[in-house]
Amino acid sequence: MQVFRILAVAGAVALLAGGCVSSKRAMRVSPLAKEVEVSFDQEAVNLWPFYFNAGGSGAILWPLADFDAQGFAVRPFYVQDGRERSVLFPLSAWNDRSGWALNGYWTERNFGMWPLFHHGPGGGYCLLGWRSPESWGVFPLARFGARGGYAGPVWWKSGENGARAYGVFPVWCHTPDFRMAGLFYRNLKEGATESWGVFPLLHSSEEWNHIGPAWWERDGGKLDKWGVFPLLWVKPELSLAGPVWWSSKTGSWGVFPLAWLTSDFSLAGPVYWSRENGETVSGGLFPLAYLSKEWNYAGPMIWRYGDDRRSRAFGVLPLCWRYQDFRLVGPVWWEKSDWGVLPLFWKVGDENMLFPFYYYWHNGENFKFNLLGPVGGVKRRSSRPGWDWHFLWPLLEKDGDSFGVWPLFSDNRRPGGGVLPSPLFSRREERRCGGYTLPEHIYRRGGGSEVELESVKYTAGMLLGSRSTTRVQVWKDEADRETLEKLPVLLREQPDGKKDAGAYETWKQEAAALLEKLRLEGPVPEDWKARQALFQEMARRFCTERERVEGKALLGLLWNYSRQEGEFESRWLLGLIARDRGDENIRDLNVLGGLYRERSRDGLTEYSIFPFISRLEGPGRSRWSFCAGMFRHETDGGRSGGAVFFIPYGDL
Repeated sequence: MQVFRILAVAGAVALLAGGCVSSKRAMRVSPLAKEVEVSFDQEAVNLWPFYFNAGGSGAILWPLADFDAQGFAVRPFYVQDGRERSVLFPLSAWNDRSGWALNGYWTERNFGMWPLFHHGPGGGYCLLGWRSPESWGVFPLARFGARGGYAGPVWWKSGENGARAYGVFPVWCHTPDFRMAGLFYRNLKEGATESWGVFPLLHSSEEWNHIGPAWWERDGGKLDKWGVFPLLWVKPELSLAGPVWWSSKTGSWGVFPLAWLTSDFSLAGPVYWSRENGETVSGGLFPLAYLSKEWNYAGPMIWRYGDDRRSRAFGVLPLCWRYQDFRLVGPVWWEKSDWGVLPLFWKVGDENMLFPFYYYWHNGENFKFNLLGPVGGVKRRSSRPGWDWHFLWPLLEKDGDSFGVWPLFSDNRRPGGGVLPSPLFSRREERRCGGYTLPEHIYRRGGGSEVELESVKYTAGMLLGSRSTTRVQVWKDEADRETLEKLPVLLREQPDGKKDAGAYETWKQEAAALLEKLRLEGPVPEDWKARQALFQEMARRFCTERERVEGKALLGLLWNYSRQEGEFESRWLLGLIARDRGDENIRDLNVLGGLYRERSRDGLTEYSIFPFISRLEGPGRSRWSFCAGMFRHETDGGRSGGAVFFIPYGDL
């Protein structure tokens, strides 16, 4: 019905869009209004929209003219609706409190003619002149007020305690704390001069001073730092004169970047040395040589001093190397029983390889063997039974319970691993929560209303289609979810009783109250083992498992489907076709955003083709309508009725 009303008045938008009151009045004085009831037992004339009269209200050539008990309208010339009136709306409109005519306006306390003048208790303006309760002026030339103002470049201001400030911008300024006359300035504190200067040539204060590039700083009346910017900088910590620098505190000095002499480290060009307790401990010629009491190098030669033979080292890289039990001569290396020839072969413990043809490893129950790299191999692990193998990887591969024939098929049943996924058809089984129950999941993450236990996903053609089945743990419908989700979060936020005993006692009382509310016996758990037992009991009593099924085609662009506990949603072609089902009594089919719709609720089924035809069917009841109820007929329990051009007939 509402859709038809909108269509019926579309031709009158130009007349009604001008004013809210006029449009509401036109809709009220018409057979479209809910307040007007037109039936055959009334003295009424309905030739709408040419002529209409019913119940003391009527219209002639609606919406050009209408009348009722609240007034009348001859649009667009004059409209009266109660206390609201308008002439040639929107050129003028008024009521008992306010109104406007062209650019003039008035309210109970204000009036004006925009943009020429305005008058009201909060102030006003006339052209460039303005006033407010506290000031007045001519924009932007002058402002006068009790606390200050300006007239051209002259300004003044009155502060608290009778303090005054005035000046001529930007050449003169006089305030209680600052004076300025041209480039000369002076800062005051409690009436005494704190600093003065001639900007930017001179500044003088008790702590910092400068004349041109020369500057100095005092500390307690004594000269502390001085310099000539940027060439000279003299400070106790660090001084600088061009590239030469020195520190009188540490005795260090240098010429940047050629020399650096300190008590610990010194540098003269590429030569450097370090000292400890007045003794030279290391040095070198960067980057060719380095000499110290332990490791040393000179070009490719490296050696290490030590107290015994084992701690010493010597070598000429990459030709030879000896350190502890390790030896290298060309590509051959050995260390105790391990040996190899780089980079083709090595034997280390239970592992040996001839790259890239052969690999073998065996350690107790674990065994791994590869031949010719990806050509074939077998392996066995003590962590799970059975053998893993591959042949012409990735064409044939088995990894635990996972198996693949690439690129045709892959079945991955090992979380976080398995065989290479197939681009044609793949199956993957995952466990998402690490074995956590829902209460433990909330405790670890700080919130949540469900936890995924495991899922199985089938994929065809990578992006063409997918189907996943997920098993989730949720609260039971009758459970107190708010309290159940609050308890793990509260246990997670346990305060330290040693640092704040009051907060600890408050936390313990709140936790005990939640346990009592949930009827869980035992004290408040304060260690992880007790909390884990509590979470297991909460999951057993208050949780249940549900299955969720989701399907997609082309990442959901062509088809998207989800189902849980008998309720499902499906979408085709980016939602242009949609089908929903709640419980057994609720179903909905929507095509092209409502162009065709089929809805079932509580045994009643409605079919509609927007905006023309609508039909309702149910036990002992039927209804059909055309053009949003302009023509309607329905039956209900032996009664029948309807409407013709919105004029009702019958019992309904």
